[in-house]
Amino acid sequence: MRPVRLAEQKIYDFNPQRYYILSNAGVLDQEKNQVIIEKVKQNHGCQIILNGLLPTIKYYLRLIVSLDDFVSIYLDMIENDTELQETHKLICNEFIEKYLK
Repeated sequence: MRPVRLAEQKIYDFNPQRYYILSNAGVLDQEKNQVIIEKVKQNHGCQIILNGLLPTIKYYLRLIVSLDDFVSIYLDMIENDTELQETHKLICNEFIEKYLK
């Protein structure tokens, strides 16, 4: 539930229309998360999408024409993102090394 709570605060701070939460730990406290998701949707209008990381990647990878281009562009975006913590960047690089190279 913690990622959804953090997302809720970021949504009110930064005002996005849609917020994705991708987790490799599985979705816990589904009912509590859904209450927060619905509350944010009603009060702010932002859609929160909570999904597993691997199922999401598997689904969307089929739409990519060049995996090499995608990975290169995605890694550049992650590297230059000032909001991501260094630990997230390291995990992403480990994931790429393990599954996509």
